[in-house]
Amino acid sequence: MADVPAGCTEVVQTFTGTNGTAYGPTTEPPANPGVYNVKVSYTMQSGYEELQPQYSDAITWAAANGIVSGYGGGKFGPNDNITREQLATILWRYSKSPAATNKELHFNDADEISGYALDAIRWAVEHGILNGFGDGRLGPKGLATRAQVAQMLKNFIENQEDNI
Repeated sequence: MADVPAGCTEVVQTFTGTNGTAYGPTTEPPANPGVYNVKVSYTMQSGYEELQPQYSDAITWAAANGIVSGYGGGKFGPNDNITREQLATILWRYSKSPAATNKELHFNDADEISGYALDAIRWAVEHGILNGFGDGRLGPKGLATRAQVAQMLKNFIENQEDNI
């Protein structure tokens, strides 16, 4: 990948199963963030106090590059599950926070989108990275299931390939 910073390796593993024989596409991701592994091969200083050593480098890299910012007050929440709006925001920031051309969101729960995530959600919906449910909801604060994460990553990668 040409846009991986110097000193970083590419994604080593995207998903692992819920056990040795199952994938679990409709289950929420477990609190163990090792389900989604991104390996970074250098160390930086982190302002987050609760990071486990095995994730510290990756989270510090993402924070230094403006991709993640934690909850404030030195808290990151490395074991927290991710919401749909949080994942959309991470992908948007990784893409250098591009502006969406269509600012309207036609979902009956659009007013539930957090302020920090609004531009990211607009962009993700416009580019087909994030889709709503058949009942008119987007579910921005809902936890992303493993299947939803896989679909958003697939849509994101395909969108990146289309724009190269």
